[in-house]
Amino acid sequence: MFMTYYQKIAVALLLAFMLGGTASAESTTMTSNGVKMDSRREEVKAKVKEMKGGKGKNCEALTTRISSRLDGIGKKYEEHRQNYNAHKEHLLAISVNLEAKGISTTKLKADIALLDIKIAKLAEDKSKVQAALENTKSYTCDDSKDEFKSAVEAVRTAQKAVAADAADIAAFIKGTLKQDVIDLRASFKAENKQQ
Repeated sequence: MFMTYYQKIAVALLLAFMLGGTASAESTTMTSNGVKMDSRREEVKAKVKEMKGGKGKNCEALTTRISSRLDGIGKKYEEHRQNYNAHKEHLLAISVNLEAKGISTTKLKADIALLDIKIAKLAEDKSKVQAALENTKSYTCDDSKDEFKSAVEAVRTAQKAVAADAADIAAFIKGTLKQDVIDLRASFKAENKQQ
């Protein structure tokens, strides 16, 4: 007659009680072979922990990612800055060209000055991100979890501010400055038709 797994465990526990040993369900859970499960469980847990490498590898990966972000943020910011300065130089050239033809470009110049302010704010927020990333390097994620977590949250908050600044500049260029140039070209065409 075949016995189910649970029936075998019950028989093993009954025999253990009858033979005078004390048994608990946790400590003497046996397989059909009679091998204790707890020792096997401990072996498996040790192997899993060894394979995962514990928390040390996660911390190493985090510090590596932080270092790579520090390197990458400078590169990305430099690309943004070059792009925005190219737009600014192009707009200044348009302004000079139109002034030479006798058209007032005060609104365009005021908007270019506002663009400079927005670029400066982006640079300031970018330096805050770099400082926050440098701050996270001073903590270890194993030893000081709460401080490390709050430092990472500060980085995320600062990165959101940089992303918002970049989106604001892009919208300002596409919306306001582009419309200024369109209006100036229309006024230039209107003046040429009158002459």
